[in-house]
Amino acid sequence: MDKKLEMHELTLNTLMKYTMSHLMIIESITDETEAYIESELILSHIFEAEFIDLRIDFTKYIHIFDIKKLNRILIRRISGEPLAYIISVKYFWNHPFSVGYGVLIPRNETELLVEYGILEIKKIMHDKNKINVVDVGTGSGAIIISIAKNIKKSSNINFFAIDNSEYALRFCRENVKKSFLDDKIDIISSNLLDELHVTPHLIFANLPYIDRDNMSNLQKEIRLAEPREALDGGTDGIELIVELLKQLSVSSNRSFCTIMLEIGIDQDKKLKHIINKIMPGFKLSFIHDYQEIKRIAVIRSRN
Repeated sequence: MDKKLEMHELTLNTLMKYTMSHLMIIESITDETEAYIESELILSHIFEAEFIDLRIDFTKYIHIFDIKKLNRILIRRISGEPLAYIISVKYFWNHPFSVGYGVLIPRNETELLVEYGILEIKKIMHDKNKINVVDVGTGSGAIIISIAKNIKKSSNINFFAIDNSEYALRFCRENVKKSFLDDKIDIISSNLLDELHVTPHLIFANLPYIDRDNMSNLQKEIRLAEPREALDGGTDGIELIVELLKQLSVSSNRSFCTIMLEIGIDQDKKLKHIINKIMPGFKLSFIHDYQEIKRIAVIRSRN
């Protein structure tokens, strides 16, 4: 590494400055705040401790510091590897999720789906004694686990996590186990709803929604490191979303179901056309994110 770290002057502050100075040269890190957050995560990983504990008494941990390990992480990060894959964890909804190559890294913007999903479950529970909540394309399980952990009195809710990638489901199983939700969440290997044999009352889906022509415009570390099948939404960006809606359109139980989908920018008109065509008995609304982008599509029966 080109920047030197004086070991005899080792403090948490000097380590943060050293780590940040290297991260700031990475194209995807656009400001000091991002570099600061990643530096906290890296040092917490190095010392196997919460960053707040390092702040409280750094002297307790200094003896286990490994400069070679830190530099190896920085070299990998500078080369374009996503930090979540390097340290094998991504925080989502204030909870650490195990991730690795082959599973999509949960995004901060997806937390909006969790936030409104919890509210939607509470509404549905007013009218039903028992409900089935399904997460299609669950990946690491971040959405369904975050929801299950934050619903009080969830004994009347059955949770289902579905994915067609057995590799991704390994991470989902690990995260479910770490969250002590083994008895709450059923994990199903399935192409969309093919292997779901219960009536869904609420479906969450964060399916691929990047137009195939735009895949080359993604950041290099996303394009080259993350699983293409979790990003590529086909020629129009909503190929799998349409397939899911077609499955529901022929289901005898569809009138009981609410669907909440994360969508890409300017996909609302495409989705409205599809709903009118194959699910005319349903109404479509949108939830805007903090940048006023239509981020979540909510599809409900008109009944």
